[in-house]
Amino acid sequence: MVSLLSNSVRLLASTVKQAGGVDIRYLRGSSEVELVAVPGQSDIEGMGIDNEAIVAKADDWLIDAMDLWLDGLKSLPKRGDRILHDGHEYEVVQRGESACYRWTDQTKQILRVYTVEIYASS
Repeated sequence: MVSLLSNSVRLLASTVKQAGGVDIRYLRGSSEVELVAVPGQSDIEGMGIDNEAIVAKADDWLIDAMDLWLDGLKSLPKRGDRILHDGHEYEVVQRGESACYRWTDQTKQILRVYTVEIYASS
């Protein structure tokens, strides 16, 4: 059953990458890898000074964990890593008390990486 689920997730990931994926460069220090990721957004909710609800948009990236190899080692996202895409630069950040990514599936094949845009070329 696990292999059926794993194979289904792999097929879905491949289809999503083909349909909505974009080329990115993922950087950690002087290491980098070029891969295809799917851009997305999340709503971040919080409370303002006057107890007003605040909702902000944050940039997320769906990345196939098998594609994230840095310096010849399979890697997981770390705070401070960067993503470059189409003249924009994003920094990997923690979201609240959680890590800077989460697994999107039970088989731990697809990562949702949390980022904020730190630079956009004009």
